[in-house]
Amino acid sequence: MTTQDFFTSPRFNRIVIGLAAALVILVVFQAGIFVGYRKGLQISSWETDLGRNVDDPHSLFAPFMHDVDDPGSHGAVGFVISVHQPNFMVKGDAQAEQVIMLGPDTEIRRMHDVASTSDLQPGIPVVVIGTPGSDGRLHATFIRILPAPPGPDGMPRNGSPTSSPVRPTPPNY
Repeated sequence: MTTQDFFTSPRFNRIVIGLAAALVILVVFQAGIFVGYRKGLQISSWETDLGRNVDDPHSLFAPFMHDVDDPGSHGAVGFVISVHQPNFMVKGDAQAEQVIMLGPDTEIRRMHDVASTSDLQPGIPVVVIGTPGSDGRLHATFIRILPAPPGPDGMPRNGSPTSSPVRPTPPNY
């Protein structure tokens, strides 16, 4: 068998297809490793900062540290709890607080209308999409300000996340 016969044979075609499939599988596997590594870095730095800052049982924050879930790495949904430009914090229903960092290219919308950073006030519901930073903050690329959810009577709550103040249970020492 000559080399020209080999390159035109069905065996050569199967070898090329097999190598191409193996290459595609390796590229997909490498993309999964990359995404998992980024998620792991973000969660690891968040947990490290949490432990260093507020996870002390004698801390001022100790009564609030029950049922803490890991934050979403590429977004946050919840109510704004504090605003200190260029950062603000979002608290979801069952999530820990997530620090959001605003950038010059962050797009802010109130439903479909254009909004600004001055529209971000404590108590308003938001959806944030962004990129996780190595510092544990979410670098926002898009923020949507949502209408206030209805209260028990079906009327809007004026942006308040709860109809009554939440009082933490004091710790038993």
